[in-house]
Amino acid sequence: AAAKAGAAKEREAAGKTSVPSPSSPKALPQAEKGVPDRPLWEDAIRRDWESALSQAPPEVRSDHALMMQAVNQDWRALTYASETLLAEHELVLAAAKQSWWAIEHVSPALADDYLVAEEAVKQSWRALHFCSHEARANHAIVLEAISQDGEALQWASGSLRADRALVLMAVRT
Repeated sequence: AAAKAGAAKEREAAGKTSVPSPSSPKALPQAEKGVPDRPLWEDAIRRDWESALSQAPPEVRSDHALMMQAVNQDWRALTYASETLLAEHELVLAAAKQSWWAIEHVSPALADDYLVAEEAVKQSWRALHFCSHEARANHAIVLEAISQDGEALQWASGSLRADRALVLMAVRT
């Protein structure tokens, strides 16, 4: 085992990486000169997105198409996306359509996005807690959350918490 680890370190130090055998189910492609071997990464993500992304170089985590492939399998792949991709509307919305928890991981710019916030809150009123101040001040979004559970009112903006109709609705739900 020590010999294998030493050989791997030597290859890494020399800037050489290996490409896994296609027959190995857990073998993952290595980036060569900063450019991922796209077909191997696509296959690795298709087989086991979590294992692939946990070992993926930044180039893969920054690749829109590869990350979209992973997010389409499971929204949790969003947690491996680069900061740049966490600000991409299409990717974040795809994740938010699967689970409201996705909104917890988006960039602050997309936490303001009406469609992302609306999609998350439609699934659970608890998503309002992770929405931006702008989304918490949006009457339609807060109304959706309160219609599910009156507790959502605690996450609404101050002006909406003072809205008599919303308060009455929150008390009823």
